[in-house]
Amino acid sequence: MKQPTSVETFNVFEKDLWAPYLTISALRPDMSGVQSPDEKSIHEVLNEYCYCYDAGNIDRVLALFTDDAVISNASGTHHGIDEIRRNYIDFVAKRKFGFHFVTNVTVRLAESRLVAVSTSYLVTLNVKNNGQLALVAGSYIDRFRKIEETWKFSERRITADIRSTLDSD
Repeated sequence: MKQPTSVETFNVFEKDLWAPYLTISALRPDMSGVQSPDEKSIHEVLNEYCYCYDAGNIDRVLALFTDDAVISNASGTHHGIDEIRRNYIDFVAKRKFGFHFVTNVTVRLAESRLVAVSTSYLVTLNVKNNGQLALVAGSYIDRFRKIEETWKFSERRITADIRSTLDSD
């Protein structure tokens, strides 16, 4: 695994399980001790994604992505907002509701302050249409692009490293 030396060369789609976390932690962080407004904004995008996805509000989820975004998840790789929309419609249709929990968020900004990368762990609890409880633990590996003062996902890899289904009783 080759370590990138900058945010620009960070590989969102690196398939080795621990590579994104080890790589992003090796990139030089802002050592001021204060979270920048850009970092706070990126945290808010991550939170809004979770709330909107859990609520089944696909339009608000999609508003967080660039038009040319790429995501990779359990169903494959999806290029552009139309493919991403179909992907989310399919996932939301399979469940009654769910809850996302995102932790261990690490953000690194490019020197230009127009691009950033982030890694985080996720745990989701979903009630499927058949009443089963589905648990997923995995990660988000993201590239963000700042467009007109708004941070948006431009690349997103969603892993589901642990999956379990339980009966609701």
